[in-house]
Parts: sequence; C-alpha cells; structure tokens
Amino acid sequence: MDENLRVADRHAPTIGILLCAGRNDHVMRYSLAGTTAPLAVANYAYDTLPEPIRELVPTDRELADAVDATWDELTTDRTDGDNLQT
Repeated sequence: MDENLRVADRHAPTIGILLCAGRNDHVMRYSLAGTTAPLAVANYAYDTLPEPIRELVPTDRELADAVDATWDELTTDRTDGDNLQT
C-alpha cells in the first residue's frame, strides 16, 4: 500500500488488515516486508467462531463494505490530489 498508493505528504504509513483471496507466499512476503511483527491468518469460518470472538470480528459483508468504502475514498483522494497539483 505505502509503496504503490500512499501519498507521503498526505497519508500516514499504512496499518490495517491484509485481505487475500488465496494464499500466495510471494505476495505475502512483498506485502508484509515493511512490518516488524506481522500476523497472518490463512482463513476462518465466521460461523464457527465462538460467540465472544464473533462479536469482535467483522462479517464478510462488513469487510467487503469497508474495502469498498476505502477504495472509493482512496480513488477520490487521489483524483482530488491530482486535480490540485495540475
């Protein structure tokens, strides 16, 4: 994220959750290279999590909505920033 999308003078370094559709060791090494203490979860089934944990973990729909909203925000920010510089 930081190398490809972050605008250094506008955004703080990236923190968050890395979501992957499948396992790819090369992508994971590249994605987690800048972190000193990565945590990776291969997959989980929301419905099988214990109830106390389920209350803390977002559903797949909530994650998808958050990703969509973040993507919209990032692409809008980049467009706005590009327009300001021209």
